[in-house]
Amino acid sequence: MALAETDGMLVIAGFVLLMLGGEFVVQGAITIANRLKVPPLLIGFTVVAIGTSLPELAVVLEAVSEGTHEIAVGAVLGSNVANVMLVLGTAALLGAASDPGPGIRRDAIAVAVATVILLAAVLIGEIASQFGVLMLLGLAAYYTYSY
Repeated sequence: MALAETDGMLVIAGFVLLMLGGEFVVQGAITIANRLKVPPLLIGFTVVAIGTSLPELAVVLEAVSEGTHEIAVGAVLGSNVANVMLVLGTAALLGAASDPGPGIRRDAIAVAVATVILLAAVLIGEIASQFGVLMLLGLAAYYTYSY
């Protein structure tokens, strides 16, 4: 079998496994929400969001350890742009995001605030460790305030 065919089969297999994994995540999140008697949005914005961010965190840690900081920042920014435009855009196209309730409005404001903080750091010309502390404290405050 040619290398290109093997690569193509690996891509297809990876996609199938990714779809199955997504199904397991959704079903697990629904189960957690039902057992804890909490809104699914809460589970989505905490457990699912953190769980889906862990691979991204691994990429960032590896890129930083290799000294390729641009890859670390690019991976995060690219992923967030894709999540908002590709994933949420697709969900909206399918009708899943047609009624943004007050929780989603609040969360969208949090995303906008995080974006403004990032933009400020970029305009200053450095994403320093103080920026990291600010973002982590902001996340903790957001979760505390929201839920």
